[in-house]
Amino acid sequence: MVFAWALLGGSSSAAVAEPKGLLKTRFKPRPIIFSPYVCTENSFPCEGPNPCHSPEGCPQSYWATGFKLTARGRRGTHMAEFPWELNSCCRTKLFSSLSCSFLYRNVMPKTLDGQITMEKTPSYFVTNEAPKRIHSMAKDTKLIVVVRNPVTRAISDYTQTLSKKPEIPTFEVLAFKNRTLGLIDASWSAIRIGIYALHLENWLQYFPLSQILFVSGERLIIDPAGEMAKVQDFLGLKRIVTEKHFYFNKTKGFPCLKKPEDSSAPRCLGKSKGRTHPKIDPDVIHRLRKFYKPFNVMFYQMTGQDFQWEQEESDK
Repeated sequence: MVFAWALLGGSSSAAVAEPKGLLKTRFKPRPIIFSPYVCTENSFPCEGPNPCHSPEGCPQSYWATGFKLTARGRRGTHMAEFPWELNSCCRTKLFSSLSCSFLYRNVMPKTLDGQITMEKTPSYFVTNEAPKRIHSMAKDTKLIVVVRNPVTRAISDYTQTLSKKPEIPTFEVLAFKNRTLGLIDASWSAIRIGIYALHLENWLQYFPLSQILFVSGERLIIDPAGEMAKVQDFLGLKRIVTEKHFYFNKTKGFPCLKKPEDSSAPRCLGKSKGRTHPKIDPDVIHRLRKFYKPFNVMFYQMTGQDFQWEQEESDK
């Protein structure tokens, strides 16, 4: 199985790499964390003793990540939480990690020999518990991380949130704990996600660098075929997706995917992508660049790749 994280903003999805080489999305499992439930005789994981017999009640170690399955078909969108019929002894939303792994595998698309299941959930890369859980489920899993300049990523993140919550404070207000002193608020998720070295350090405790591919978000826009060639090589796939499968959409500012042999319309990013970013105070951008620079250098050293984000900024 392959996990992919595009740290550019966006939704989660699961897909199967078909023998013909193109990706076909089938399901969209969205990870959600459930709050602890009141401990009862029936709320215990299948594998262990009933924690309700403990004077402390249900321990935090029994809280688990659940999955909401969205299936899209001709009759509309259908959503269901946890296919209970897969494990009848789990009668509540309280599972051990083994139960969660079992359920997780069963919401993935079925694959044949020669196919690879892929799942994209950006939040995994920045979730502390994710590396251990994924390693426990499938330690040979390959990981793909799409990264971009963290300053641009933070602004893009804010732009997406702003489109849903227009009442939120300005980017300049949220970015600082104290703007007068120049103290960046690294606890704000839009900024914290871009500290890639911090998150990668957690993953390298469980996975070797050889199982992780880092894709440049900037290169993915200007040379999608080149970046996809790296992805296909990393996955051991034949290079089916090439230059002829892309064309650049000037309106969106992003490449679109097409099938050369097909006359159908190409698949471009939806309306939630490619939004115009709000104008940000240049002084704020300058301070963010200074904040991220040492973390970027550390990330380059850890990955063995120079993404040249500082060079990109000096050219502007």
